[in-house]
This record gives sequence, C-alpha cells and structure tokens, in this order.
Amino acid sequence: LIADGRVNFNDFYGSFIGEMGIEAETSSQMHINTQTMKGQITNTREGVKGVSLDEEMSNLIKYQHAFTAAARIITAVDEMIQTVVSRLGLVGR
Repeated sequence: LIADGRVNFNDFYGSFIGEMGIEAETSSQMHINTQTMKGQITNTREGVKGVSLDEEMSNLIKYQHAFTAAARIITAVDEMIQTVVSRLGLVGR
C-alpha cells in the first residue's frame, strides 16, 4: 500500500504510467512545434537575405535584350556612316 494505505500499487503504477505518457506527449508536441518554428524562421531569414533565382533570371534576360538593342543601334549607325563616307568619296572625283 502506498500513500498511507489510500492507494494500492496497481493504482499508483497506472497513475504513474499515465503521467509519463502525458509528459512524453507534451515533450513530443513541443519538439514538433520547435522544429516548425525553426523552419519558419529559416524560411523568413532566407526570404529576406536570399536571392530569388526567378528575379535574377528575368533581370538577366532584360539586360540581354537591352544589350542586343544597343548592338543593333550601333550597327545601324555604322552602316549609315559607311554609306555617307562611300558616297562622299565618289562626288569629289
């Protein structure tokens, strides 16, 4: 008998096992919650400091198009200058 004869061993053991089960479940749930919070914090941190590959790729394509347009303008100006120089050379003869 335990607790001055008010509780027998089977009741005490059942109560003890029940409390241990509750403690284990609480501990397990706290571990899951901690892992979830850790994941959310990591995602938030990466979102703030990280680089978006989609955004970087769209910027790369935008700058590539700008470079191509600038190259076309330079080519067109070069052809215009070539035409002017060619025609001026024939008039003076």
